[in-house]
Amino acid sequence: MRGVEEMTRVEGIQIIGELLEQAAKLAPKYPPLTTYKITYGNGMTTVTSMAAGITLDEARAYYIGQWFDLGINDREDMQQAVDVEEI
Repeated sequence: MRGVEEMTRVEGIQIIGELLEQAAKLAPKYPPLTTYKITYGNGMTTVTSMAAGITLDEARAYYIGQWFDLGINDREDMQQAVDVEEI
C-alpha cells in the first residue's frame, strides 16, 4: 500500500469503508426498544420507549395508576395513567 500522501481519494474512501464494516461487526448488537402509547385520565396520550424486552404487562404495571406532570413549562397538569398499549 502506498503512503497516505500518495493515496487517491477513491482508495481512502475504500479503506474507510472497510474500517467501518469491521467496526460494525465488532459493535454490540442491541434489540430494538419496545414502544408504548400511554393514555391519561384526561384523554391525552404520549408515546414512550422502554428497554428492550419489557413486556406489555410490565409496562402496564409501571404506568397505570401513576401520576405524571403533563403540564407545559411552569404550568402543572398532573394526570394519572389509565391505559397502556403496545405500538
